Amino acid sequence: MLNKLNLLLSKRDKQFLILLLLFSLFISVIETIGVSIIMPYVAVASNFTLIHTNKYYSYI
Repeated sequence: MLNKLNLLLSKRDKQFLILLLLFSLFISVIETIGVSIIMPYVAVASNFTLIHTNKYYSYI
C-alpha cells in the first residue's frame, strides 16, 4: 500500500503531507494543554476551600 502511495504522490505532495501531520500534532498538543488548564480553574470555582488546602493553589 505504501508503495502505491509512493508512486502516486510527488515529492512536493509528500512534503505537504508531512507538514500537515506535524501541524496537526502541534495543534493537538495545544488543545491538550488548554483542556488541562481549564480543569484546575473549574475545581477552584466549585470549591473555594481548595485554595487553602492545596499548597500549589495557595502558592499561585
